[in-house]
Amino acid sequence: MRSRSAAAQLQNNGFGTVYSMAGGLKAWQGKVAPGPPFEGMAFFAGAGNAGELVALAWRLEEGARRFYERMTAQFAADGGSEELFRQLTGAEVHHEKVLEEIYREVTGTEADHRAWLAAFENGQQMEGGMRLADVLGWSRGKEVAEVLDLAMAMETASYDLYVKMSRETGGRRAAEVFGRLAEEERHHLAMLGRFLDEKLG
Repeated sequence: MRSRSAAAQLQNNGFGTVYSMAGGLKAWQGKVAPGPPFEGMAFFAGAGNAGELVALAWRLEEGARRFYERMTAQFAADGGSEELFRQLTGAEVHHEKVLEEIYREVTGTEADHRAWLAAFENGQQMEGGMRLADVLGWSRGKEVAEVLDLAMAMETASYDLYVKMSRETGGRRAAEVFGRLAEEERHHLAMLGRFLDEKLG
């Protein structure tokens, strides 16, 4: 999934022809690559006006928050992993609050938190069309390295979303904030990559 992260960043920086091998290194080595929920997932392709984009981003953050919260409990016996997922949960909460502020700025109205939450509960969709229930079901019994791989897929999708929103959403302030959120997601990717390297030895 780290190669997919790199591919998304190359595309966002103007490279027109970018490839990421399905199954990654395992497939390259001729091994059977299992099909986790992010297999074949599509990155954010753009939709709606500024307010709708922000509401979409909030729902995706809510899905990620719930996922990381569950992983914090799942890996409670592994101190390092538990702390990492706890930090990521906190980051998603922070991003939701920032998105609510941006919504107020770009629409002139308060975020309809109840409606956003109801929309999420109705579909529980995560980036790329993944459903939270499917992701949580897949993660049960998995090693932390496998879960970290999926987390990198999520963070890559969030990074891709925020880079595009920084370009497409009107207003200098919104562009700056989305750019900063993209940088935070890039930092999360680097943190996850380092942690995964440690787990893989």
